[in-house]
Parts: sequence; C-alpha cells; structure tokens
Amino acid sequence: IYNAYGDSILRLYASDHKVCHRAKAAIPKPRTYYIKKMKNSHRNFDAFHAIRYVPEWGNQARGDYRINYYWDGRINPYRPNVHDFAHSGREMKVWELHQVKPNGVSYTVSRHGIPGDVHEGCEWIYFFNKGETFTGLHGLYDAIVYAKIYIK
Repeated sequence: IYNAYGDSILRLYASDHKVCHRAKAAIPKPRTYYIKKMKNSHRNFDAFHAIRYVPEWGNQARGDYRINYYWDGRINPYRPNVHDFAHSGREMKVWELHQVKPNGVSYTVSRHGIPGDVHEGCEWIYFFNKGETFTGLHGLYDAIVYAKIYIK
C-alpha cells in the first residue's frame, strides 16, 4: 500500500505516554503521530522496516518526510478532506544504530523506532540497545498501554 501511492500517511496512535525519568513535564495522553514520506523515493520505501529504523524515512532537513502529532488540547493537524497535514517543523531523532538478528537474519535498526523523540524525550515504540530488544511503548509496565499503526 505505502509504495503504491505517493500520498500515503502512516498514523501511529499511542494509547498512553508515560513520563520517563528525563522528561520535565507531564505528557498529555493519548497521542497520535502522522508521518508522510515525501519526494519520489517512496517506491523503494519499506514501511515495516521504517517503524524500527528511522533513517529509512530519509532526512527531514532535505524534505524527505513530514511529521506532526496530536493530543487533547492541541489542534489536530490532519485534514481528512485533503488527506494531508502540516509539518510540525521537528524531526525524528536517530541516536545510534544497532544490529538485531531475529531468526538468524541481521537487520540494522535505530536505537528507538518511530516517532524518534520528535516532541520530547521518551517518544518511541521500540527499544534496541546493546543487543536487548524491547517491543512496546516506553513506560509500558503493564498490558494497558498499546500502539496501533495505520497506513492510508
């Protein structure tokens, strides 16, 4: 779906976002992120890998992708009548890269997957660090917090 249409948007819905030890203020919850791959590079884009490997999106400063987010009290940037949204002016962070080997196949992943601390610290759904793999929202200490990813 993502590669077939140049206007595809990935929407990440997080049911909660707990404050991590580095965060300075409480984070409103739940939160929705919108990410759109720009330019003509979408044909070889791997959305499945990109949720775990932020560099797959390209460089925001070059205009390779746009990202924005929404939570209660903030105006939703997504406009369904035109299937688009305004860019927040921020970029996803990469930190460092790691290798993981599920079923013996090696993949390069970024330390955190999307949305890569785009608004503030501890905004990510994956944790790949020093051979450890944590799948789930940061702060997921119980089965209550969940993430959903939609592509349209």
